Amino acid sequence: MNARTRLDISIHACIAAFVCSAVARAQLPPVPVPPENPITPAKAVLGKMLFWDEQLSSDNTMACGTCHIHASGGSDPRVGPTTRHPGLDGQFNTPDDTFGSLGVVRSDAADDFTPDALFDLAVQVTPRTAQTAIGVAFFDELFWDGRASGTFVDPSTRSVAIAKGGALESQALAPLVSAVEMGHESRTFAEVEAKLADVKPLHLANNLTPDIVSALVVNPTYPELFEAAFGDPEITARRIAFAIATY
Repeated sequence: MNARTRLDISIHACIAAFVCSAVARAQLPPVPVPPENPITPAKAVLGKMLFWDEQLSSDNTMACGTCHIHASGGSDPRVGPTTRHPGLDGQFNTPDDTFGSLGVVRSDAADDFTPDALFDLAVQVTPRTAQTAIGVAFFDELFWDGRASGTFVDPSTRSVAIAKGGALESQALAPLVSAVEMGHESRTFAEVEAKLADVKPLHLANNLTPDIVSALVVNPTYPELFEAAFGDPEITARRIAFAIATY
């Protein structure tokens, strides 16, 4: 494990420890909520379902909660020999190697597996581990490089949907169309939206929590859940981001 990887993990652990300690002391300020995306119970339970639904990935193997594990401070503890990334030089077992989070086996636009230049037909590894999901509403920017900014731009309309305080919404969408994390090559948000309209919510999950069970009794499909949360059944990338961020 190189110095940069150790630093990443140390920072990760420090953030989780700080947040947990602050919560224990009840010293955190109220959760900042962008006015464009107010918190509602219907939106929160929809976001919870989306966060834990592996069907949000193109191959039905990855959910947001696969890498952001609550029992590990909202981060990814699965760091080890099988999660090595070769770094910028593209060569394994050299000084710039890092340890990241597991993603998906690379697949083409038709969802057929295709060899990856680095990982062949094995599960791909991201360059860095997933950050904690606990306390992220308090951050102005997200991802290790801060590329998820507080200005959330609707990926479909390219208009500003949240002017300030929308880093969580910005972050929520990126993995869905990443060919490493949750998607196939050239995956679009239109594909994600269409898939959600057709699948049964959390069809691959078990041990559903009471709030999810209750919501599904009333609204058993994603279009119905989106209507309960947003007023009509349209499923859009913007609404997916808003729901996950609310959760």
